[in-house]
Amino acid sequence: MKNITVGHSKEILKKMFEVVGLKYNPELLKKNNWYQKASWSAKTEQEFIKWLGIFLYKNKYVRKGEANHEAMKMVGQYGFKTI
Repeated sequence: MKNITVGHSKEILKKMFEVVGLKYNPELLKKNNWYQKASWSAKTEQEFIKWLGIFLYKNKYVRKGEANHEAMKMVGQYGFKTI
C-alpha cells in the first residue's frame, strides 16, 4: 500500500472518531495508546472497515482486491477496542 497523505490520514481519523461519537482532537494522538481510549461494537468496526476499504481504493492507495484486507490490517493496528 502506498503511503497515506497527511490530509487523508486526518480524514480517516476524523471518520474513526465520528463513528464512536467523539470529536477528533489531534492532541489526543500525541498520547501513547490513544486508540485504546474508546471502544466500538463489532458491527461499527465492520462498517468502518467497509468505509475505509472504499476510501483506500477510491484514493488509489490499494487495488480493489486489496482494499478490505488493508483496511482490516489498519483497524487491527490502530482501531478502537471492540466490545
